[in-house]
Amino acid sequence: MLPDNVERVDIDSTVPGQLYTITVSHKGTLVKGPQAFSLIVSGGGGTSYCTSASGGGGARIDSVVFSNIAFQNTAGSKTYTDNTKIIGSVENLQTIPIRVRVSTADATSNSRIIKVFIDYNNNGTFEAGELVMTSSTLTSAAQTYVSSITMPSTLTVDNLYLMRVIVQETTDATTILPCTPYGKGEHRIICSGRYQYPMM
Repeated sequence: MLPDNVERVDIDSTVPGQLYTITVSHKGTLVKGPQAFSLIVSGGGGTSYCTSASGGGGARIDSVVFSNIAFQNTAGSKTYTDNTKIIGSVENLQTIPIRVRVSTADATSNSRIIKVFIDYNNNGTFEAGELVMTSSTLTSAAQTYVSSITMPSTLTVDNLYLMRVIVQETTDATTILPCTPYGKGEHRIICSGRYQYPMM
């Protein structure tokens, strides 16, 4: 019987800059005691994404629908949630509808604005050209904002592109930045899509 001494694990949903733990174990008892091993990791490293945080309360994100992503928020959530395990499919130059339903975490009905950013160049920040949607000023506590996002022509096959969705209580869209603390609102981060060859 040939020894089972080589294992390969492919992970296709990692996010640049995030910390992952690799655990190596064995199937039973090591007859000859401890065994040396080698571990080779490719594709590691990268820049961590810029931080954004909320003071909590106020406007909240109830759901996001984009591509084949249909995310529903958990009850009571009102600050920041990392949903990078949720992945959709996108293509170059594709126009994709997006629906963001917002409500409130504390019975307020203050005006709020939604912004959506996608890190197209995967450098861990969100530049001006990566702001892909800004809502009008929403005035009721619970409503759905519908828009669309057109993908650029420069997407790379099998790359992940991170989407950041922010709702903030404000009437001034210029105060909503992708990488900064803000007062009342919610921030949600999603893998907006993996560009794959279109189905034939």
